[in-house]
Amino acid sequence: MISTAKDINPLVKELRSIATKKSEFSKTISLCIKLHELAYDDYFVIPSHQNEHTIMPSAEDATIAWNLWHITRIEDMVVSRLICHKNELFEVWQEKLLTAFKDTGNAMTDEEIMRLSRQIDYFQLMEYRNAVGKQTLAMLEDLMFEDLSKKVRKADIEKLVETGSVSTHPDAIWLLDFWGKKDVLGLLLMPVLRHPFVHLFDNIRLYDKIKKMPEHLVDIK
Repeated sequence: MISTAKDINPLVKELRSIATKKSEFSKTISLCIKLHELAYDDYFVIPSHQNEHTIMPSAEDATIAWNLWHITRIEDMVVSRLICHKNELFEVWQEKLLTAFKDTGNAMTDEEIMRLSRQIDYFQLMEYRNAVGKQTLAMLEDLMFEDLSKKVRKADIEKLVETGSVSTHPDAIWLLDFWGKKDVLGLLLMPVLRHPFVHLFDNIRLYDKIKKMPEHLVDIK
């Protein structure tokens, strides 16, 4: 079992304490890779034998599919566009995912979350997530210490709006200002390496909740 207190927080704390020291660069990258590998650990892989990924147990919840979509889209656009200055992997995957949605999902209504969750090919979503993860690891392995202090480029931020990756809705557009003020190290710390765990642990909670639902309440296609 992976826990925030035991496994995540100590790594983040150590990473923050050494990341700006050139003499500790090798360890910095090792810690980044370890955190990233934890986010892709089998512990967080949720089965979907009965379309559990489409179920929203209450109005306060999202869905398993939405959580995975949200963290994968953000990791893809931040690593691809803001750090590596290239097109998102999503451009190759969109047709396979079987959904017209393309943004982070921050401003989605419950109805839109459910539509995304029911439209999307869940198994292709998992493959897309794996492809994004491999790209992030390759990026980490290629980083130089000097790259960590590079600022986000305005042109890359603007491209995220142009492509529809970030919605102009007030609940989403703030991401551009938040990311635009960061350097590469800041992007790695948040959102690439810390943000996913919020939603991955939420998926564990959602799955436990769904398993306790009376069978007649479980929405099975």
